[in-house]
Amino acid sequence: MVHISTDPFEGNDSSVYDVNYVSFNMKVMRDSLISSLEKFWQCIKIKADDYVLKNNIENINAQREEFFGFLEGSVQQSHEIRNYSLKLRLFINSFREDSFSNDEYFKELESLLDDTKKNLKSAETLQAQVRRIKNELVRIGEDLNKYQEDIQRDPENVKSKCKDNFDKTQYWMKMFGLTRYASPLVGAGVGLAAGSVVVFLAGAGVGLSSEVFRRKYSSQNDEERRQLEEQRDELITNIDIVLANFESLSMAIAQLIVYWEIQSTTISVLSTKLNEVKDEQNHNKLLIRVIDKTIKDLESDELFSKDFCVAVRVLMARYELRSISEGTQDDEF
Repeated sequence: MVHISTDPFEGNDSSVYDVNYVSFNMKVMRDSLISSLEKFWQCIKIKADDYVLKNNIENINAQREEFFGFLEGSVQQSHEIRNYSLKLRLFINSFREDSFSNDEYFKELESLLDDTKKNLKSAETLQAQVRRIKNELVRIGEDLNKYQEDIQRDPENVKSKCKDNFDKTQYWMKMFGLTRYASPLVGAGVGLAAGSVVVFLAGAGVGLSSEVFRRKYSSQNDEERRQLEEQRDELITNIDIVLANFESLSMAIAQLIVYWEIQSTTISVLSTKLNEVKDEQNHNKLLIRVIDKTIKDLESDELFSKDFCVAVRVLMARYELRSISEGTQDDEF
């Protein structure tokens, strides 16, 4: 029994309708997907002026695109599973009606085994893909955590253009510091050659010039240090936003990992039984019970629903359009 809401104003989202089954509510999985897509979006919206956070945001965006590919693959595989489930039903019905000849039975059994292997491989591929996404996000999170700790300890650990300028100023301050201390020797050297008046003027002139530049770079260094501390504080806030979104994102992705683990296990059990029957070359009523259970397990999952798959594609399209729209607005600035 399926109830599809057709009221566009029902619920919080007018673009995706709730589909309720007797055994479960698709709203749970739908909300999880909405959450994951939104969390990805909140992360890539952050503007970063440093090298580390900027690079990690680019990596997050790459994982977002990978996640979109995973969702598209899940929708396509769901279509394959629906066809597969139908084929399993036809096999059971034919077996119960005793409409198979012996040759037809084993021919259909062979065909089912091929389909089962193919669907098992697809389920395992999707499971591996979403695990890679999770692992990469974990790596990014660890990198950002370490970076945040480093810059909290010292703003000079910030990696940015601002820090590069700060380092250059520090370098020139050291250079002029050395020149300043060397100037009396320079003055003395000139004085030995040209007389006591030249000694005074040369020494004072070089020293004064060094002091002017030292003060200039010292003031510049103080300003760059202030800017660096401001950038550090902003970075800490932005990294907190990313890490907070990662917590919710990891929970949503964990649900999808479990989903494909269950799919893989369900199909794997059937594959094992099909191989056993094929090797034994007999009609096995236990196989029918296993197939019947497999059908029920497959059809009880959220992604089995065609309506839900449509809802997933609607969500993906919305975020793609949002990305294009807001990306264009950023370009205009």
